Amino acid sequence: MWYTVGMDDKEPIIGEIRKGSDLPYTGYAARHSKFQYMACEICGKSRWVKLAHGKPRGLTEGKVCKLCAVKKYGMNKPGKGSSAWNGGRALTSDGYVNIYLEPEDFFYSMANVKHYVREHRLVMARHIGRCLHEWEVVHHKGVHFPMDSIENKSDNSLENLQLVTDQRHSQITILENRIEYQKREIQRLKDVNGKLKAELKKRGDLCHQVT
Repeated sequence: MWYTVGMDDKEPIIGEIRKGSDLPYTGYAARHSKFQYMACEICGKSRWVKLAHGKPRGLTEGKVCKLCAVKKYGMNKPGKGSSAWNGGRALTSDGYVNIYLEPEDFFYSMANVKHYVREHRLVMARHIGRCLHEWEVVHHKGVHFPMDSIENKSDNSLENLQLVTDQRHSQITILENRIEYQKREIQRLKDVNGKLKAELKKRGDLCHQVT
């Protein structure tokens, strides 16, 4: 984290360390942190760098300012120019897969502001040879995994995908939920039936012992 100069009347010297409370910061975290005054090795710009466990934060450990880090290392650049580039494939917390698209990609219009598109939509779009409309929904059929599982949402094989309208997707979802409910209800009744049979057998054995 970088902070600019001009914090007080006393000009700091390179390497000097001060508490955040001695600098005009209003944030709780900043005021309870320490900062070191450092100069960028590339452009020479001086600024306060936040310390973590006694060392300057960041990939360059404060040796390079943010602007020069972007130019030299590609930090904060989108896509393949980023230092954090992982191949353009990212898994969301709810199980969906996002794919990074370059602006020159034919299906780029389907991507969000961060250049990512859901993989299941991209797979279907490539299959039919056109970009999908906003009202078109790609449904995961649950061929290999349970419907509501994360594994099913990540299974973007073409055989597991179905292109439907939003209204049709709602109908399919309702029907699938009803089917799942019926399956659970059938299993519950089987369990109850098994317990009743066991209880009747137990009572029958007791009656036999009495007689």
